[in-house]
Amino acid sequence: MQKRMTFGLVKIIFVSVIFTLLLLFREGTFLTGLVFADTPKSWLDEWNAPTAKNRPLQIIHGWFGNRTTPEKLRYFKDDCGLGGLVINVPSNNYLRNEIEWQRLVEVVRSAKEIGLRIWIYDEDGYPSLTAGGRVLEGHPELESQALVYDATKNDDTAFSVRPAYEYTHAASNYSTLRRYPNPLNPNATKRFIDVTHEQYKKYLGNLHDYVEAYFTDEPSLNAVNIGTIPDEVQKTIKIADPIDPNVPLLPMVAWSDELVAASGDVPFHKKSLFTGDTDADKNERQRFWNIVAKLNAQFYYQAIRDWCRANHVASSGHTLHEETLEAHVPLDGNKLSVLRMMDIPGLDMLNSDPRVVAWVGWKAAGFPASAAALNGTRFVFTEISDFSQKMSGNKKPADLVSMQAAAAWQAIWGVTEFTLYYRIDDRSPAIHKEYCDYVGRLNAVLRDAKPIRFVLLYYPIADLQREYKPTAEPLNRKTQSRPMQEIIQSFNRIGEMLVRNQIPFMIVDDQGIEDWCRISQRTELPLLVPQNVRITQDVKNLGVREIVDVAENPLTPKNIEQHIETTLNSELEKIVPKNDWISFGQFERDGRTIYVILNTGTEPYQGNLKCPKIHARLQLNPANAEIKEIQETNSIPLTLAPFQTLIFIEQ
Repeated sequence: MQKRMTFGLVKIIFVSVIFTLLLLFREGTFLTGLVFADTPKSWLDEWNAPTAKNRPLQIIHGWFGNRTTPEKLRYFKDDCGLGGLVINVPSNNYLRNEIEWQRLVEVVRSAKEIGLRIWIYDEDGYPSLTAGGRVLEGHPELESQALVYDATKNDDTAFSVRPAYEYTHAASNYSTLRRYPNPLNPNATKRFIDVTHEQYKKYLGNLHDYVEAYFTDEPSLNAVNIGTIPDEVQKTIKIADPIDPNVPLLPMVAWSDELVAASGDVPFHKKSLFTGDTDADKNERQRFWNIVAKLNAQFYYQAIRDWCRANHVASSGHTLHEETLEAHVPLDGNKLSVLRMMDIPGLDMLNSDPRVVAWVGWKAAGFPASAAALNGTRFVFTEISDFSQKMSGNKKPADLVSMQAAAAWQAIWGVTEFTLYYRIDDRSPAIHKEYCDYVGRLNAVLRDAKPIRFVLLYYPIADLQREYKPTAEPLNRKTQSRPMQEIIQSFNRIGEMLVRNQIPFMIVDDQGIEDWCRISQRTELPLLVPQNVRITQDVKNLGVREIVDVAENPLTPKNIEQHIETTLNSELEKIVPKNDWISFGQFERDGRTIYVILNTGTEPYQGNLKCPKIHARLQLNPANAEIKEIQETNSIPLTLAPFQTLIFIEQ
């Protein structure tokens, strides 16, 4: 009798345990239970309840309304799910309004009390460096300068130096038409720091230690015509400095006394900067733009980074036209080198259609993500919005699923810091919170993970510098030489093929190749080289394996994959069957491999991820927080709805 009772009790307990586990599995509350005992508890805790460090920050330009107290600010944290705010003092008497300064101090103090992160937006509108016009007040000598060329003249009078304002981005943008300081003049940046950063430090006092980063927005060399915004919008924009219609439309390049001095004993041959196709002309253009790039990086980006580091905050922000290669030379000199001068390099993503990653989005994210990797750092920033959707015919804001997928493809590229221009008023706070929860879960797994990329796409900046010729009309690819057009077309085609074939990669210039060989402790890396591009002997000596795109034998999805596998002596992870709209990322964290797979397409996808070396054990869905254990296998089954993301973690 005793034995039968004991057996019956054991049976009841056993059945109860099984029933409980099944119930927990069904309800999704088993995440920290016996099934996943091997998964670090900190990962699971953060996944279940993402903390502020992993959540987005809302960009609020000064107008706090009555949301300055801890109780009022809790709306952003509790109702909207945000992790922090990006703020600045309002435009009302910008940087000189004592009442507004005190309100900002109150916001920072309240944010600290309730645990909302704080970033500082460093401008009144954009582009950064003007400080709302303060930098040039009483200092006209600091204005941006342009060397212009009038081809109708045949002597030295063909060249002249004038302020770079008319026909530039400063005179046609969505913020304010305002004259622009010169980033090639170190005194301009010094004054910008004095009237902006130093003032925030002064007013915030000890609270300044709570600020995480300064966000600089689309600074540029400015002296180039990149076109105008739509006329119906242009007429609504505030004009701080009138445009002079008598200024002639001429091709121009950035200029400063410091640039002239940096040319040394060999003055620039000015005509070669605008015209000529001889090697001498191209060599001179490369010399000029290489010096411009170095001075731009040093006088603006490094100066701000040095101040930030000295004051225990990070420098961050993004540049102008990250995705437009023909604009990189006149706007920055070298896009990659200036982004590397930021502690948290970033991008501007105005489109929340996730398909954009396979069109131009990979370039917008690829440059800052590569800059961070080449610096040996992890954090990458995005300014994300649905601006393009709102500017389209239907005027509708992006829906939640699109917003989530847009965040996922950027996380795949390495983005960790999401700052939002999504208007909370466009959707309910509950929807906003659902989006922030989603980003928090992505970051719970990925923010402390290392992106894995051993494939290199060569950034042909030296060749772009050699080929670039300024034009009076708005800059576009067709205004440039046939060789430059072919270089850009090849670069874009290679990058898009890699994206559509789920091959993670990074963008490197000559210095980047050297740095990545050192950081990765590998040399025999596949380097994909666009058409018409010359690789220096110094790069060849590093040991990278060139895979060159040539017109007679162009790279294709099939032979790119074969070349890469041969060079790496390893099979690549593969999506089977192939699908152009699958985005794929590979990460490593605490010795575990992590895969992230997103369907950016509008049709469901069903297939497999072939991963020859790694066995993924857990499947995570950031949209609903669900975690499943999957069978140990080298072929992970995939069923993805449109815009759905799944994360797989090796146990």
